[in-house]
Parts: sequence; structure tokens; C-alpha cells
Amino acid sequence: MNPRIKAQLERSAAFDGGDVEQVLRRILHIDEFSMRARHFPTVDQPFASLLDQLDAELCARNPGLHYVSRATYVGYRREEFPRRHVLARSQVFVSVPLSTRRGVLVVLLPLDPKRYELSENMRDVSSIGHHGVGDLEVTLRSPDDITQLFERFGDWLGDPAPPATGESL
Repeated sequence: MNPRIKAQLERSAAFDGGDVEQVLRRILHIDEFSMRARHFPTVDQPFASLLDQLDAELCARNPGLHYVSRATYVGYRREEFPRRHVLARSQVFVSVPLSTRRGVLVVLLPLDPKRYELSENMRDVSSIGHHGVGDLEVTLRSPDDITQLFERFGDWLGDPAPPATGESL
């Protein structure tokens, strides 16, 4: 491990009165620091499984990810540091409404629905009231739906400009 990273983790752990593992768990949104544990503590198991899978995939593709808590939704926002294609990409790029339907996960993407051929699990919500950021609503009912979401919108859901290999701190 890079000595500067290790030293920073140790300083953070000392400041928090914990240990390095606890700092990493918080940074990586694991266990009690997960988005589901904080915002959806009492959902049914099918919804919980879908949300955990979505959250894990988004966190893995977007280091430094932040959650944006609002009264009606939880948004995912990328770390804001210099990138090639920042623009609106550093803002909320996925949101999950807090109102849930049994076993179904709904996400909103701030993409123009008119630019996409909408499938049966997608709809344009630009002209109706909805909770969340974005006008493209995608309904996820199974792990396969999440896989398809990342296949179809992977360029939007992933880190817009990952650091070049070999960069050091």
C-alpha cells in the first residue's frame, strides 16, 4: 500500500477513535455505512437484494462516491475533482426514490428519454411528477435487470474519466 495512503488512513482512524478497517468500511460504504442501512432499513428482502447489488456496482465503478439525502430520494454523486468530462456528470447521476414498491427497485437517470428506445421497464417521466433526479425511470425487478442497466447505460453509470494507470499520489 502506498505509504501516504496508509498514513492518512491511520490518521483518520486515530481522529475517529477507531481503526483503519472501520475507516475503510465507511469510505467503501460497507455494512452499517451502506446506503440501504441508512435510508432503507426496513425494506423487504427482494428490494434489499436489488438495492445492495445496485449500490455495490455503482460504488465499484465510482470511487469517492457520495450519497445525497433528500426528503423524497437518495442520490448518487461522484467525487468532484478535476476530470476530462465533468459538466453535469459530477452532480447526482442516479437517484432512488424513498417510496418503494414491494420487490421492485426504481431508479431515475438524468438522461433525455427521447434519445433512447424505451423498453418495457423504462419510461419517460419528464411530463409527470416524480421523486428523484432525472426524467428516465428504470424499473429493476431482478439481478438480470441490473446487469442490463449497466450494459445499456454503463458509460453514464461508470466513472467518466478514470485516472490513467501508473498515476501516483
